[in-house]
This record gives sequence, C-alpha cells and structure tokens, in this order.
Amino acid sequence: MSVYRPGLVTGDSRTGAELDPASNLLAAFVAGALRLESAPALDDAISVVPVDFVAAAIAALCLQEEHEGRRVALLNPSPLRRSTFYGMLRGRAYRLRETAFPRWRERVLRLPREDPENPLARFALYYRAMTPTRMRRREATVGDGPALTDRETRARLDALGIRCPAVDAQLVDTYLDAYAARGLIAAPRLEVSEARSPHEPLLLDQDELVAPWLAGLDDAEQQMIRLYDVAKKRQWDAHARLDWSLEIDPENPQQLPDDAIPIWRSPVWNRLGAAERVELRRNHQAWQLSQFLAGEQGALLCAGRLVQRAPSSAARMFCATQVVDEARHVEVFARLLSEKLGLSHPVSPPLRRLLDQVLYDRRWDVTCLGMQVLIEGLGLAVFSMIRDRSQHPLIAAAHAYVAQDEARHVAFGRVQLGELYRELSAPELAEREEFVIEASYLLRDRFAARELWAELGLPVDRCVGWIEDSGYMHRYRAELFRRVVPIVRSIGLWGPKVRDAYARMGLLEFADAEVDALMDEDDRIARHYDASA
Repeated sequence: MSVYRPGLVTGDSRTGAELDPASNLLAAFVAGALRLESAPALDDAISVVPVDFVAAAIAALCLQEEHEGRRVALLNPSPLRRSTFYGMLRGRAYRLRETAFPRWRERVLRLPREDPENPLARFALYYRAMTPTRMRRREATVGDGPALTDRETRARLDALGIRCPAVDAQLVDTYLDAYAARGLIAAPRLEVSEARSPHEPLLLDQDELVAPWLAGLDDAEQQMIRLYDVAKKRQWDAHARLDWSLEIDPENPQQLPDDAIPIWRSPVWNRLGAAERVELRRNHQAWQLSQFLAGEQGALLCAGRLVQRAPSSAARMFCATQVVDEARHVEVFARLLSEKLGLSHPVSPPLRRLLDQVLYDRRWDVTCLGMQVLIEGLGLAVFSMIRDRSQHPLIAAAHAYVAQDEARHVAFGRVQLGELYRELSAPELAEREEFVIEASYLLRDRFAARELWAELGLPVDRCVGWIEDSGYMHRYRAELFRRVVPIVRSIGLWGPKVRDAYARMGLLEFADAEVDALMDEDDRIARHYDASA
C-alpha cells in the first residue's frame, strides 16, 4: 500500500510530543518566525496531519485486505487559514508582523550565515526552492482543494472510528505548549500589562495645546500650521462640487484608453472578443475604484488615530482636517461605484495586508509613514494619471479634487516625519527602512490584480507573467512611485537596503524628482476645474 500525505506530519495531537520538533517544518517555522517577530503575509492554509492519526490510519488500513496494493491519501479535512493561525499566535501575546513573502524569504535565506541558531536556518534550502512564483501558484490553488482526494479512505477510517483532528485552536495550543515546554519558543506572555495601550490617546499639556498660536515656532511647526490653514480653506462638498447628473458609458465608464488595463496587448487580451473586452474593461475600472475606496477608508481610520497619537497640537489639528478629507473621498468613490458603475470588488490581499500593518502598528509614526507617504503618495500618482487621461468630466474632476487633498496629506507626512527621523537612532531608522521596503513591494504587487483575473476566468499566471515581463507595465508601475521615492529620501530613510530595493524595482531614477512642483500642479489643475465648471 502506498500512502500520500500532502500535509506536514506533526506531533501527537493529545500531547504535542514528537522526537525532534526542531526538524519539523511547522515547529521550526513557528519558532523561527517568533524569533524574527515576522511571518510571511500569505493567503494560503496550514494543513497538518498529527502523527498519532497517521500511525493509527496506516495500521488499520494495512490490516484490511481490500487495501492491498492500493494507494491512499491521508489529508486533514479541516486545515487552518494562515491569517487565523497568526491571530492565534498574537492572542498568546507573541509579537508577529506580516511581511511580504519575497522580503521574508530573503531574510530566511540569510539566516545560515547571519543567525544559524534560528530554527528556520536549517530549512533555507526549502525556502530557496519555494520561489515567490511557486508560492503565488500555491496561494492561487488554495480554493481549488488538494490535487489528491481522500474521500473513500476517510469514509473507511470514519467507520473504524479513526478521524484526523481538525487544525483548530485546541490543536494549535497543544503544539505551542509543547514547543514552549521544550524551550523551542518562549512561554506566552499572558500577564496583564500596566503599560499604556498603543492606541490610547496622548493628552497634551496646556503649553503644547496653545503652542500653534505662539511666536517662535520652528520651521516644521510653521509648515504644519500653514498646511492646516490651507486645509481649512480648501474644504469642499462632494455633492455640490461634482456634477453627479452626468451619464457614463457602460462599456467604458471612466472613458480611459485600453492601455490603462495591465494586460492590454498581451496574448490573453488579443484572444478576447469585443464583448469580453467590454466586460474586462468594466471590471478592471470597478476593481481599481474599489481599491481606492478601501484605501480611503484605511486613510480615514489612520487619520483618526493620528488625531489621538500625534505628538503636537499643530499635527493633530491638521490630521483633524484630514479626517474630513478622507470621509469625503470615501463618499466620492462609494458613489462612483454604486451610482455610476453598479459594480465593486473586494480589497486586494496585498493592499489589505498593508492597511492592517499601517493601522495597527504600535508606533504612530509608522502609521503616518505608511499612509501619508507611501499609500497616499502612490495613490496621488494614480489619481493624477486618471485625472489626466479620462475623457469623462465627472471622473476627471473627481480625481482632480481628491488629488488636490492628497497632495496636502503627503506634504504633511514629509514635514512631520522629516523632523522626527532626524532624532531617531540608527536601529530605529533601520526598522522604518525595513517597513518602507516591505510596503513598497506590497504596493507594487497589488497592481498584478491576481484576484481579478481569477474572478474573470482568465489564466492568472499568464496575465501576471505578462505584467511582470512587459516593458510597458514596468514603466507604468515605476511611474506610480515618482512621488514616493524622493520623499522617502528627503525624510532620511535612504540607507543601503532601501536604495538596493528601489534599484531592483527600477525606481532609483526618481530619487531626485522635484515633488513640490508636481504637488503645486495638482492644486492648480483642481482650481482650473472649478474655474471651468
């Protein structure tokens, strides 16, 4: 009898005992990831088969004559989503930040020489073989189920009272307790901490509250007050400023050229008929607007947190204006999707992961860095492109007005963080630079739109392969970082790792770009739309 078990064989489901947990990939992954305080941000499932189940199943099947010469598969019928597994680890007070898989993999591959005592170091060869492309394919097949089936085998084992334990909270706790007892991981820190919550508002004293109206402010404070004053004057009503009565073309709602679609002119595109291209065009535009809506909602929540956590009164007052801006942007994109396109899509996994990291990071400045500089800096570039390329007056004006607001938000992040990062230590700056690299990869990868191609029934790997290899798309994705890269450099996060990452992404040419002129142009164009309305 041949046995296939497309899942890791793990310790006893009742005690967690196993001969050498450090040689087991799951145990090594948990111990190594907790040591790194970082885990790969993946959208797959964790499937394990406890050794007591495997032993009982093989023994029982071997005693049955009808299984002689047969092949059987031993699978776990109840795997666990990786995101849920990470949540269980955090629930035991372990620190674990999700990192884009390519960056996390690179870190693991360096472990044999940089930290050979890390349990993951012995699995470097496994992760060398598990390339980002292979991992993307693995993620894409999670919803399809395993290639092998164990339906008949499971029925026979059920009749014998032999069932594979589900990968649930009880099994995870059993394994984690066993790992801790053997010293593979630290015991969980479940004691109640008396420290302030990272999300608890900071209360400023009287002097700090009145500081914006005093003389002798430093340059950064003066710039923040000027941005606050501009924001007060530039508030607008999305219902009144935009002409929502304008009709749209259902075949091209935003009146954009087809080269705005990432797979334009690819072999997949060339084989589509006219009706299929219309469906693709509508869905891609709806998918893009849906990502904007998700990003603006994230920005709304982040701005609200910064009102609570920013260290100065001037910064909080500006962020209060941003809360109103972001609420207005949510209104704009929600109405475009519901009233005009009548179609929407879920947030893409890379963007969702980044929004989670930005919103829930304990450090307020990382929330500011992730949202004001990275997400909104890239969003500003996309809004400007649509503004300049759309032939529909409502779509162009909506993106022009949103871009006008976003330019202020990016300028605030530049001022606030440039001042702060001059005071941070080298290790603290290194942490922020690592975050910049991870976030930049996630922002770049979200434009691959894997979930959209899958939903439309298109060959996902061929679509993504075209996007990765197309010179046109390389240039397009690089242009999106035109405003991000020079700001990252200007706020002081320009170490060798950041420069190397941006070089690999083909972005170093933008390091000296003049972003002030671009943002002044965003403001001028928005005012031009008002004048011509």
